[in-house]
Amino acid sequence: MTAPAVSVLTIEHLDFQPTCDARDGKKACEAPSDFSVTVHGHVLAYKNGTQVKEGDMTCHFCSDHLAAFNEFARKRLPSRCRGCTRVFTRLSDIILHVVAL
Repeated sequence: MTAPAVSVLTIEHLDFQPTCDARDGKKACEAPSDFSVTVHGHVLAYKNGTQVKEGDMTCHFCSDHLAAFNEFARKRLPSRCRGCTRVFTRLSDIILHVVAL
């Protein structure tokens, strides 16, 4: 399997420390984010009454939740996106880019 692209560069000059975007049930993770992660995100939205497709999304994850998301996605391969019907056969189809913060 091809691994997601992991940048060797880090973002050193953030004016703030983002928190992890993950949720455990209804409770949000309060840990500082260690990674900015771009994932396949197929959102169906409406503009002027017409359904349009939106693209990938960026999330912030702590190390524990990035590992959990990685395992969650890996266990579901192959899978099909309900929004665009694309079939994912590799983890790198879902997790597109990872940058350490």
